[in-house]
Amino acid sequence: MNSKDFSSVDWVDVIGMGIIGTVAPGAWQAGKSALHSIKSIKVFKKQLKTTKAISRKVKLQGRVSRHAKNVKDHLKIQGSLFVGKYLIKKYVNDPGYNSNSGK
Repeated sequence: MNSKDFSSVDWVDVIGMGIIGTVAPGAWQAGKSALHSIKSIKVFKKQLKTTKAISRKVKLQGRVSRHAKNVKDHLKIQGSLFVGKYLIKKYVNDPGYNSNSGK
């Protein structure tokens, strides 16, 4: 697209992505948070191997569980956003799309 030709812009796609982008967490921030949780899980699991106190083990297991839930939540959210963007692109831009035909 040249700098002055806006006729080839897919405005439905632009508007759809704008709507999703206003309510969705950014992929960069979600990725940072998930990566932090993955690193924390590794650290807590190492600590679990060496600790002897039962109360400390319970506390560490709770932290591992919370971080694992955080990672799962981010995967669900980002996966849902990806599917939402795909559906907007396919069904709004091409209402006659038939997923069974392989079009």
